This record gives sequence, C-alpha cells and structure tokens, in this order.
Amino acid sequence: SVDTLADVTFFSPDSDNFAYHLAHTRGGVVFAAALGLSALVFRLPKQALSGALAKGGEMFNELGENWIMFNPFWPERDDEHRLQEMQHWCRLAYHHALALENSAAE
Repeated sequence: SVDTLADVTFFSPDSDNFAYHLAHTRGGVVFAAALGLSALVFRLPKQALSGALAKGGEMFNELGENWIMFNPFWPERDDEHRLQEMQHWCRLAYHHALALENSAAE
C-alpha cells in the first residue's frame, strides 16, 4: 500500500518471523503497521474514522487513539477492490502523519 508514497521508512524488530512491520515518515511519525500476516493498521484523522468503520475497519486502541485495523483478506471483496481500499487508507494515514509531523515542528 505504500509503494506510491515518498520518504517512507520501515521498521521491524524481527522481519524473518513477521511479528510486525511499522511504516513511518522520515520524521519518525508512525502511520501504518502490518501485524503478522493478518492485519493492517492505520492511524487516521478523526474525521475519517466513521468512514473506515463503515468499510469494515475496527478500532485498534492498543496503539492509541485513531488507529483502525483492517483484515486485508476480506473474503467478500475481490483482490483489486481490496488493494484499492488499503491504498486509500494508507495514503490518508500517511498524509495525516505528515500533518502531525509538521505541526510538531512548529
């Protein structure tokens, strides 16, 4: 989902075992995570939460406020639609992270 985004950095404590992978901006603001092989989690702006929940996301408060978890392997959606959905939420989370990064720098 991050292929088209600029300046994304990744972190994983144990990439061989797929524990989790974090995506963050150059400034270190985490905006997405892959948890194992079964969940994608995005840090979204508050105004996007209801839309994400309506599209099948679930609140994921373990990482803090405004985190939404998606199952990227929804059986009721075709692969192309699923990919487009995840790319949409990832882009939104990335731009939200950049805004957070910029507001922290001011």
